[in-house]
Amino acid sequence: MNLKNKWFKYSLFFAILTICISCDQQTKQMAKEQLAYSRPIEYLDGTFKLMYAENTGAFLGLGTSLSPNLKYLFLIFIPTFVLFLFTITYFKASKSIGQFIGMSLIVGGGIGNMIDRIAYGSVVDFMNIDIGGIRTGIFNFADLAVFCGLLLLLFTIYKGKEAF
Repeated sequence: MNLKNKWFKYSLFFAILTICISCDQQTKQMAKEQLAYSRPIEYLDGTFKLMYAENTGAFLGLGTSLSPNLKYLFLIFIPTFVLFLFTITYFKASKSIGQFIGMSLIVGGGIGNMIDRIAYGSVVDFMNIDIGGIRTGIFNFADLAVFCGLLLLLFTIYKGKEAF
């Protein structure tokens, strides 16, 4: 796949964004409808749980107690600006398809959570996993896209041209 083809690059970027944002918004809507007023649903002996939570802060609830003006600054304005700069910079600098897809996943997940922050003032989280006795915080599809994008980005940077 050739990242030098501008149309391919734009098409891939917008396809990944569309898939990330659509899946994120649909799963959050399903969580609101199915989990908001129910007990957690457990799978695989509690390894994977579905439970409803609204996060008014950032990652793992950081910033929840900030004043409304500071919340706007730190949870909406600055992340939107950074996401915009990250997209523009990395769009031009991507060296491999793996890096480009990783960056696109990060941006797609970031936009998915930003939509919720702007529209509702909080982000819906609903998944929780126990990994070897360590339980994750509650997260959503957008968080998963950001995490997978970051792993892919780091892997391709570490492996260099051999990666993808």
